[in-house]
Amino acid sequence: MEALEEWGRSGEIAKKLKTDVNMYLYDIDKKMDTTRYYEQTKYQDIFKNTYWGSFTSSPNHYPPDLKTCCENRNKFIEDNSIKSCVTWNNRFSKKREFFRIIHRRIEATGVRVDHTEYYDTGYSVIGISSHHCYDHQHAIWQKYGFRLIDPLYSTEQSTYLYEYFYK
Repeated sequence: MEALEEWGRSGEIAKKLKTDVNMYLYDIDKKMDTTRYYEQTKYQDIFKNTYWGSFTSSPNHYPPDLKTCCENRNKFIEDNSIKSCVTWNNRFSKKREFFRIIHRRIEATGVRVDHTEYYDTGYSVIGISSHHCYDHQHAIWQKYGFRLIDPLYSTEQSTYLYEYFYK
């Protein structure tokens, strides 16, 4: 019983620590006049939990391609009827395994799978991957059913999309 109580207390401490750290980072962002990438899109609720969305920019450090990527991300949401960013719960476990298998097969060819994000449309899961890609690698992505779309991570990287229909 004591161990269970101790575990409960440690969980509460971890939650408080996470909250304190997030508030500290938020305060730093505000003091430095920075914004997170996701805040510069029309779909902040969808992009705020992505790796890309967590980066910050400021008037003194504004990546030259950020505006283009934000516009491309807005268009991506609208063109694909995206409802949410996928967090891998039981509902999506089979789809997650599907993407893991495809990614392993692509990586077995020597092509790097990087900057992956997953989105739910209500009838499918869309997986994207953005990275530096050479001409000969494009055919490998196509072989596994991915298609090239406008860059979502950086204009210097290719973004590939695969849609897995579950309904």
